[in-house]
Amino acid sequence: MSTIQIDILTPVYGNSGVENIIRELGPYLQQNGFHVRIVSLMWKGRGEIPDTIEFFPLSDGSEESPFDHFAKNYAEFLQKHGKPDIILATAWPILTFVARLVIQELNHGSCKIISWPHQPIDVYVSDGYGGMECFKLSDAVFVLNRKTYDLILARDHNCNVIQVRNPVNFTKRPLRRRNGRNEKTLLFIGRIASQKRPDIILQAISRTKERWKLIMIGDGDEKNDLPELIDLLHIKDQVELIGWQADPWEYADGISAMVMASDFECLPMTALESLASGIPVISTPVDGIIEIIKPGVNGFLYPFEDINGLTNILDAMSDGILPEISPEACRASVMPFEEEKVLCDFREKLLMVYYNTYQDRNPNHE
Repeated sequence: MSTIQIDILTPVYGNSGVENIIRELGPYLQQNGFHVRIVSLMWKGRGEIPDTIEFFPLSDGSEESPFDHFAKNYAEFLQKHGKPDIILATAWPILTFVARLVIQELNHGSCKIISWPHQPIDVYVSDGYGGMECFKLSDAVFVLNRKTYDLILARDHNCNVIQVRNPVNFTKRPLRRRNGRNEKTLLFIGRIASQKRPDIILQAISRTKERWKLIMIGDGDEKNDLPELIDLLHIKDQVELIGWQADPWEYADGISAMVMASDFECLPMTALESLASGIPVISTPVDGIIEIIKPGVNGFLYPFEDINGLTNILDAMSDGILPEISPEACRASVMPFEEEKVLCDFREKLLMVYYNTYQDRNPNHE
C-alpha cells in the first residue's frame, strides 16, 4: 500500500484533551502507512508537537477574526505543500465546511473529508461552530459515543456515522493502591470554565458531614474567581489550586475519586485515564460518561447542578453506605480503550472510508 497523505485539521492547537489525543494518533498513523500533517487555524504555543509530525500553524492567534481567513490560508497552504488524500477535520464541525470549500476550489474531488467532533453537537451549534449542515458535507463522521451516533442518524439517516474511541495508554497509568474510607480526597483535572461547574464541587464539599479535601488541577477563564468563592464557603484549608500540570496524575496517590460536575461533555479523557489508574469517577450524567460509569462498580452519578446530590454521595462514601470500589474494577471497565487496540481500529476505519468499504451501521463494530 502506498503512503496516504492525511491532514489533521484543528481550530486551535494548544494543550487540551483533543491535542493530547492527536499527539497519540499522529505518530501511530505515521508509522503505519500515513504521512501526517497537523494544520492548525491558530497556535497557542504551549502544546508539544511530536518530532515525527509536520506542524503548520496558519495563524498565531493574534488576529481578531482568524477564522474569516482560514479557507483562504488553507487553500494557499495546499497549493504550496500539496493536496492530501484525507482531511480529518477535528473539533469544530465548521472545519468540515472549510475543508469541502477548499477541496472544491482546488478541484480535488478524490480527497476524503472526515469530521471528528469532540463535544455534543448542540453545543457547537449554540457557539456558532456548525452542526448537521457541516456533517452532510463530509464523507464520514467519527463520533465518540452512542448518543451522538444516534442523534446524527436521527437527523440525517444518510450520514456515514462511525463510532471510534479515544486511546488510553495504560503503561503511563499505573494502577493506584486501594484507598481506604479514611482517605477523603477528591481530584479535579481539566479546564476551569463555566461548563465544568467547579462551583458545584466546591459547594458540595462545604456541606459534607466530614471534611473532604479537593485538589484542582488546570487553568481556565474562571480560575481567578475561585479563591473568592472558596473564602466565602470557608473551605480554604480543604482546597488546593494546583494550576496546569504536564502530568496531573502525579497528584493521584491517596485520591478517593475523580470528581466532575460538567453541564456537557462528549467523552472526557480525564475520566478514562482516572479509571485506567484505578480511581473511581463521580460525575454528572454527561454524554459518554453514562456509557462507561456503572454506579457502584466504577463510580457514581448524580443529577446536573445538584449540589446536594454530590454531597449525599460523599457522605454515603464516608459512612460506608456505598460499596467500596476496587481499582481493578475501574481499570477493567476501560480496557476497550487500550491505546494500541483503539489506534489500530481508528486506522482501519480511516482506510475503510478512504477505500469506500465501510458499510457497518453497528456503533460497537470492532
